[in-house]
Amino acid sequence: MNTYNPDYTIHPGDYLAEVLEARGIRQTDFAKRAGISTKAVSQIINRKSLFSADLAFDFERILNIKAEIWMNMVNSWQLFQVKAKEEKQLAKKQTRDWLRRFPTRDLRKLGIIPKSRKPQEVAEALLRFFHVSSPEACTDWITKRSVAFRKSTVFSESVEATSIWLQIAEKSATKKELPFYDREKFKTVLGRIRSFTLLNWPQILPNLEESCNEAGVALVVVPQIEGTRLSGASWWFGSDRPIIALSLRHRSNDHFWFTFFHESAHILFHGKKGIFLDSSDGYETPDEREANEFARNLLIPSDEWILFAQKGDFFEPAIRAFAQSLCVHPGIVVGRLQYEGLIDRSWHNSLKDTIPAP
Repeated sequence: MNTYNPDYTIHPGDYLAEVLEARGIRQTDFAKRAGISTKAVSQIINRKSLFSADLAFDFERILNIKAEIWMNMVNSWQLFQVKAKEEKQLAKKQTRDWLRRFPTRDLRKLGIIPKSRKPQEVAEALLRFFHVSSPEACTDWITKRSVAFRKSTVFSESVEATSIWLQIAEKSATKKELPFYDREKFKTVLGRIRSFTLLNWPQILPNLEESCNEAGVALVVVPQIEGTRLSGASWWFGSDRPIIALSLRHRSNDHFWFTFFHESAHILFHGKKGIFLDSSDGYETPDEREANEFARNLLIPSDEWILFAQKGDFFEPAIRAFAQSLCVHPGIVVGRLQYEGLIDRSWHNSLKDTIPAP
């Protein structure tokens, strides 16, 4: 049997013409052997029609070239034609307008879209990234998904950029092989994680990720991209995979830990349908207030905080001593004092740890 490695740009009629010429078979004779009209053969050879699997099997009998090869050429040609049509559609002005909604510079840096300036190539990569069929379908999908995260906050960021950030996080999270989520175990793990605030930064992420994974929670770090001002987010992929994504936006350890425990509260208490975004816009829904309170009290128990605040000694030795008594990093105490306006935001920042740029 002959073999053939099909080129997507070759019509099977071109190949049939070459084979007939090479073997000295006239189109009329071939038509008789195949039991079809000479016109039908001519239409195939002149790219005006294709043929079915039945006829491909007849071609195999006549020419000793497998039916699979003929059908592969048919399928390849059809796919090539569809692809050419799609590329032409994606080259239109509407596609360029659609692409302007996205942070393409960051997407190129991340390797999500190619460096090509051809809109059809960039759009094709973006559609594959979102697993949608067209710009219209992508817009519809983003619009519907944005309803889930608009519920949690007064949302001012670009929904396209936010959707990109969430998609990156989700792709990373769903690659992890984790046990089923165990709520009680996660509550226990969070108590242990609190002590990680005293670790050096290179130790924190591996330990934090391992502890979350143990309870079936996928933790990922995704640097913020243009058009977002997100510190973190939490949501569920399907019904069994909770995800916590952190951006390291402010790069200070007090903010990092508060964001982590805040998002953890959403996983523990606030259901599986919403996407909770921490964008630090100053607006609190009841769920956000509950998450804030959980994070504050887990890091610094409220009764301990009240006693410390009442003393009014907010100098460095007292801050260090209080943090040591709680077994938390002193930067967390400083962040709380600054947030509540008990000290100026310029005070004691040297007690915080700065997180290296990702």
